[in-house]
Amino acid sequence: MSIHVLRDEEIGEIIKFITSSKTVFSLFLTCKRFCSFFKSASIVYNRCVNVEFYVISNTDIEQHYVQKIKTCHIRFIDFDKFPNLTTIKLSPRWFIQRALNYLNIPKTVISLDLSYNYLGSEGTENLKISESVTSLNLSHNDIQTEGAKNLKIPQCVTTLDLSFNDIGDEGAKNLKIPESVTSLNLSIISIKHEGAKNLNLPQSVTSLNLSFNDIGDEGAKNLKLPPRLRTLNLNGCRIGNEGLKNLKIPKTVISLDLNFNNIGDEGAKNLKLPPRLRTLNLTNNKIGDEGVKNLKLPQCVTNLNLSYNDIGDEGVKNLKLPPQCVINLNLSYLRTLDLRNNHIGDERAKNLKLL
Repeated sequence: MSIHVLRDEEIGEIIKFITSSKTVFSLFLTCKRFCSFFKSASIVYNRCVNVEFYVISNTDIEQHYVQKIKTCHIRFIDFDKFPNLTTIKLSPRWFIQRALNYLNIPKTVISLDLSYNYLGSEGTENLKISESVTSLNLSHNDIQTEGAKNLKIPQCVTTLDLSFNDIGDEGAKNLKIPESVTSLNLSIISIKHEGAKNLNLPQSVTSLNLSFNDIGDEGAKNLKLPPRLRTLNLNGCRIGNEGLKNLKIPKTVISLDLNFNNIGDEGAKNLKLPPRLRTLNLTNNKIGDEGVKNLKLPQCVTNLNLSYNDIGDEGVKNLKLPPQCVINLNLSYLRTLDLRNNHIGDERAKNLKLL
């Protein structure tokens, strides 16, 4: 595999080097040499399967010129000349909205990454995505309510990342997620309890990230989770005891992240964990000795994180680990137990003999 970072090298030398290689899988291009490269390098089109464009503002290129160059470059690209192209990544701030009119994604592309760009709500309306794309990343694009409504996601997409946008409750209500999606990242999209209630999640989703959305207890209560879910991340969602009491976690979940919520002792007591759970993260939840004592862990737990809580010696003593995991706190089945930054004394810490 040959990887070329094009900056100040002479185009003739680069072309000579590329064409002498037996296989060219990836090209990394920067804006400074973009046009002259594409005019000279048609000979390598047939041998590329992965193209990534990186815009680098060199000191000798003024900012206003960089903005112009971004638009004219996207007009110049003819992706159809790459018959074996499967992956396109247009890196941070490559787009401005009007450039989308010239973006033509070939049918061979299965992975498209447009993260950290200037799409916005208007951009999503003009975005044309090939039906062949199965992995789509539109994170960090300032997509808001109207943009979410107008977003046309191909029916073949299985991995979708819409994180770090400002979709909001109304946008979440109108967001059309294809039934083909299995991995969905909706972290930090500014939804609250109404958005969680109206979020239409496909039944096919097995991995869901809703972290750092302020859904609270009301949102957790009304959240309709897919039945085949295996990985669930509700980190930083401000869920407390009432929310946990009514949160319906599918029995299929094997990894659960509830880090940085408001669980407390009462919430730990009411937490209903799925029977096949392997990994549980309860970091930073104000869980004390009473909460640990009433925490009901499934038989299959292999990774348990209780760090940054209020657990003391009494809590460690009363921690009910699964029977096959523990004999006098000598853990064999449990692979990791994280109790950092609690209130455990030296003597009790010495008695935790992890195998």
